[in-house]
Amino acid sequence: MTEENLLEAVRDAILRTLPELDPEVITPDSTLSGLGANSLDRVDILMDVNEALGCALTSQDLTAGANLRALVAALHEHVR
Repeated sequence: MTEENLLEAVRDAILRTLPELDPEVITPDSTLSGLGANSLDRVDILMDVNEALGCALTSQDLTAGANLRALVAALHEHVR
């Protein structure tokens, strides 16, 4: 799966959790907190991504990613 596909999966999960967001504001340099996601939102996004991609990222993987680009890189390692 390409990093672009992974970013799209993350973007979809964010929009399912935060439907009020304008999709245009979600960029690889965005952070979840910068997009308005609180700690419960971040857990929901993580669970959604894990289910959609069949992977097992942990909350540590999520917090280690300072931005979506870093999160996608972590996903890329788990999904290969």
